[in-house]
Amino acid sequence: MSQRVEERRLITILFADISGFTALSANLDPEEVRDVANICFEYLSKPIIKESGTIHKYDGDLVIALFGFPVRHEDDPERAVKVSLEMMNLLPEINGTLSEKLRRQTELGLHIGINSGTVVVGEVGSQEKKDYTIMGDVVNLASRLKDTAKRGEILVSEPVFRASRYLFEYEPCEQVLIKGIEVPIKVFKPLRIKEEPESKRGIEGLHSPLVGRVQEFERLKQAVKRLGEGKGGVFFIMGDAGLGKSRLLEELKKSITKEQSPIFLLESRCELYGERIPYLPFLQMLGNIFGITNQDTRDTIEAKILKRTRNVLPDSWAEVVPYLGYLFAIRFADELDEKIKHLDAKDLKLQIFVSVKKLLTALSNRQPLLLVIEDYHWIDNASLELLEFIFDSTEPFPILFLGLSRIEKERECLRTKKRLKKRLGDNFGEIVLAPLDSSATTQLVYNLLNIPGITEGFKDRILAKAEGNPFYVEEIIRSLIDTNILTYSTGVWKLTSDISSLQIPDTVQAVIASRLDRLDKEIKDVLQMASVIGRNFYVRILERLCLLDSLMLSLYLATLEDFEYISALKRQPEVEYIFRHPLLQGVVYNGLLKKRRRELHRKVGEAIEEIYKDRTDDFAEQLAYQYANSDNIEKGLEWLKKAGQKAKERYANDEAIEYFQKIVSIIKEGIGGQKEELCAAYGALGDIHSLKGENERAITFYEEMYSNSGNDRKIQLQSRTKIANVYITLSRYDDALKILDEVEKKLSGGSQEVMLEKASIYIGKCGLYWLKGETEKALSQGEMGLNIIAKCLSGEMQKIDRERINMLRVKGLNNLGTIFSHKGEYDKAIGLYQKCLEVYKEADNKRGIGRVCNNLGNLYYVKGEYDKAIELYGNFLRISEEIGSKRGVGGVSCNLGVIYFIKGEIDRAIEHYQKFLEISEEIGDRQGVGMAYGNMGIGHYNKGEYDRAIEFAEKFQKISEEIGYQRGIGCASGDLGNVYRDRGEYAKATELYQKSLTIFEGISDKQKMGISNSSLGSLFLEIGELSKAKKYLLKSEEIAKELGDKYNLISVYTSLARLKNAGVKPTGSPDKDALSYADLAFKLAREIDSKSKTASCNFTYGGIYAAAEDFKKAEEYFKKAIKIFEELKEKTSLADTYLEYAKMMKRGAAKSVYSQDLADEYFNKARQIYRELKLPHKIKECS
Repeated sequence: MSQRVEERRLITILFADISGFTALSANLDPEEVRDVANICFEYLSKPIIKESGTIHKYDGDLVIALFGFPVRHEDDPERAVKVSLEMMNLLPEINGTLSEKLRRQTELGLHIGINSGTVVVGEVGSQEKKDYTIMGDVVNLASRLKDTAKRGEILVSEPVFRASRYLFEYEPCEQVLIKGIEVPIKVFKPLRIKEEPESKRGIEGLHSPLVGRVQEFERLKQAVKRLGEGKGGVFFIMGDAGLGKSRLLEELKKSITKEQSPIFLLESRCELYGERIPYLPFLQMLGNIFGITNQDTRDTIEAKILKRTRNVLPDSWAEVVPYLGYLFAIRFADELDEKIKHLDAKDLKLQIFVSVKKLLTALSNRQPLLLVIEDYHWIDNASLELLEFIFDSTEPFPILFLGLSRIEKERECLRTKKRLKKRLGDNFGEIVLAPLDSSATTQLVYNLLNIPGITEGFKDRILAKAEGNPFYVEEIIRSLIDTNILTYSTGVWKLTSDISSLQIPDTVQAVIASRLDRLDKEIKDVLQMASVIGRNFYVRILERLCLLDSLMLSLYLATLEDFEYISALKRQPEVEYIFRHPLLQGVVYNGLLKKRRRELHRKVGEAIEEIYKDRTDDFAEQLAYQYANSDNIEKGLEWLKKAGQKAKERYANDEAIEYFQKIVSIIKEGIGGQKEELCAAYGALGDIHSLKGENERAITFYEEMYSNSGNDRKIQLQSRTKIANVYITLSRYDDALKILDEVEKKLSGGSQEVMLEKASIYIGKCGLYWLKGETEKALSQGEMGLNIIAKCLSGEMQKIDRERINMLRVKGLNNLGTIFSHKGEYDKAIGLYQKCLEVYKEADNKRGIGRVCNNLGNLYYVKGEYDKAIELYGNFLRISEEIGSKRGVGGVSCNLGVIYFIKGEIDRAIEHYQKFLEISEEIGDRQGVGMAYGNMGIGHYNKGEYDRAIEFAEKFQKISEEIGYQRGIGCASGDLGNVYRDRGEYAKATELYQKSLTIFEGISDKQKMGISNSSLGSLFLEIGELSKAKKYLLKSEEIAKELGDKYNLISVYTSLARLKNAGVKPTGSPDKDALSYADLAFKLAREIDSKSKTASCNFTYGGIYAAAEDFKKAEEYFKKAIKIFEELKEKTSLADTYLEYAKMMKRGAAKSVYSQDLADEYFNKARQIYRELKLPHKIKECS
């Protein structure tokens, strides 16, 4: 059974006739004629097949090929022309083969005609065999062009020429008369492919070099040149719409290509609706890196991310791939996703930032990266934070960010730009485009309108209206082309009518609007539908809206592309277009009636859901935007909520706020939604603002949640409890207690739900009373809450919300553990934390397990059980590494460094501080970086490495000053004071100690005030100002006792012992007060198990007994101190001990107790170390 199917199709048809075939055939046998034809068609079919054409038929010496049927391509005219040129190039080979076969010289030729247009295609036949019939004037014209072409010529019609002129060089031809057509037509002769093809779209013959932007372009090129040298940074091109930002970028890209710069360019663009899509521009750039397309399945995306990440980061891919996958909603079903499972939103966000930066940095080490974001003024806040994170260092590296932005005031994107400018200094650049001055505008107009017939007066009228805006000038010219007032013929633009009285619109928007009015209705409809999708739009989605034949739609799009409303962004694997300028999309969109807009937004949403039905969550933001602006508000609310939750999970708080605010607006306006949805939105807004620290705003939203709850008691209790939690954050403890009491009174009955609410309130009150200093009430409330939880756990397990109960239980246990640890009842606190550990282990909550291990480590540290503390900190470190918590790894590395420092294992301490430094740098924690430098400086100071100690302390000081970290400035000043005191620069040391004390007093940091007082006291003791020494040391003692600061108290007691010993006359018995202070210090040193402090105490004892001339006892203690200081490699302390020991032996030599040679031996030992440490004032004492 045969069937016939007809349809209208846009195709390109090629007729190629073999010249000389008939003459050759006349002298050949029929079999030879068949063989010749087969050889010719075998050669000629190859380029057709290669360019995905269809051989329609062979007819004698004629081959007919179709491009665009049955499979259509966007560049079918170009393919046909390319095939025709390749056919001509095959002629020598064809003739050679035939000459050899026929044993005679052959000189066959070709003459070819090509045309494009809409035809009627009929498919005739059965499933087993099909034929095609092609009918229409387009076919006839192609055949007539073939007949008109001379031997060796290719002639194409104007539609083919217009579509392919950017790619091929053409020879102008005279107009020709074609049989069946009354008027002459334009024909064109393709010669060859251009060496440097032009942009497919543009106003041919109307081109202007870059005008009025030479200096700006040079600055931009210099930034790229520095990037090539490994010095990136941040660069902005700022300016109003139409002033040439995109033109500068295009010129830059041409320059990079022309100069063959080794730059890896990653481009992205922000969308108006994209302000609410977290990480949109970075998703686009990462998608380019991974080669991800919208047609990819989740499995394909996963495979691409894994493959590329392994290639770029072969040694550390597993550390980053879970977080890169998370950005694309990919979950790896193995141990990789364990890292994400145990992280909260804040830590997850940090890991995403670290992973993106690590990937980009690794790529930039291979090839400098240029990251471009167009329409930066629409960027989302999550991307802004990521941008700041990537460029958090003042040190240049081979990544250059280039942002193209309008000048928008009071927007976060410009505040971010200001912060980057302040931070990066010379690595920041900016161009602010003003309208072209009159001279440049004149030059531009005259460059573009250097056309016979366009008068000076008309040019001047354009100049007056343009006001220096290049885009306005270009749109005016396009308007003239659209109306055929300006036409292109034989390589020249010409006027076709008088323009002296032509009206010129006042604004660029008016120019665009007037151009739109002249479009055919069907084409304008397509453009308006595209504007609803967005500035970028996929053809697959547009097809669902238009309900047009795909070929007819492609014809309309080609027309719009030719008129330069849109341009093709990419054609593989999915066709995507972009409006050539944001203003174009805006004017088109605003021309739609609101009712029609809402209808189209709904249809776009439905199309996205249908096309990407397996990945709708990936398109949550687009669906929220489309449906929220549609006539299906319930769908809008559904997707706004999903998009808001998605943003909140990514810690993209500002984007989440916008989604939930939109929900509130829709419901409040009475457009749709229910009370529960409104209250949930208010609650979510409160939660996010609370998380951001915007507590007053959080309270406002929780109050709205309460006032809109009606009689829903559950919502009322939730809202009031949320307000109480904010009051706690604000230290408004009485207000918080008042609310919790109010909520408790409203709870009635003995249901499990009510009992758990009461437990939650009691545990909350426990924390509040503790903060108020009412310890007994706190303990009572905490125990009441835990008792209720125990009762719930003893009931029927299947009815229990196990997760909620566990959360309440660990909160109560933690509260009580904190209280007992501050009471000094460490064993009770440890017992409570151990119970927390059991709960977390049962729930396999690794993050919780790690946190409890850290708390327990802190307790054992305070107890002075350092080995146990090290074990627990080690557990926390292992878990933090396992779940990928960079903050956890960094923090516990610092804790371990402190313990090893106290134990006197300085090198191990420095190793952990170095790890802390590396993590802090990686996660962009500048305060952590500073603290790590400070700690490392202290370690080197204790080793007597003063130059390195100064280097690290000054780095700590610089960072602290840059970020306004007062405590850090004070600590760094004290650390520097220690070095200068040891070097004998007492005036400078005094100044630094006084500075640190003033800072700590200003910020009420008692612990550091105690240390600063101790440092000043020991300095004045050293230079003999004993009354000042006593004043500062007693103040330090007072503070250290109040705080229980054992470590500093040891320093204070040893200094007070030396103070009491100063000026003591030799009596044979040590000074009792001095000995008493030394005993107190030694007891504490034993308690905290500090070798360094124990050695310091031994040194102090040696000095006390030496002053009393109890040489034997003094020698015993000096030798103990020497042994420990030698073991710890504390050079300065060791040299000081050698010196004091030598001085004692010198006095003993006078009494024949020691030999002078022995004293000189220890003087020499001290002198040798002091020389190594470059301490000349100490060297003088060694005699």
